[in-house]
Amino acid sequence: MCLPERESGCIVRAVTRQGSTETGQAPRRHTQASDAPHRAGFLYGWLSGESLRGCLELGIVCGSISTLEVGGTVGQPTLERAREAVAGWRRLRTA
Repeated sequence: MCLPERESGCIVRAVTRQGSTETGQAPRRHTQASDAPHRAGFLYGWLSGESLRGCLELGIVCGSISTLEVGGTVGQPTLERAREAVAGWRRLRTA
């Protein structure tokens, strides 16, 4: 569940398969153009057993990459491209 939180973005709360609660934060997006790819990436991660953080990362890169092309689904990345982007993002965060 994604709960809007003022101007900063939204809080994501999920119950894991083991019954514990995880919380994360997704930044605020100013366009609706990336909603479908963002949700697709997040749900793919969730259904594949990713952590909440992994789901958010995958959703964010799928939504971000999709804005590079005109049209709602034209720019959706392949799973390989999305995973490459997540890996690059992680390298940047740790540098």
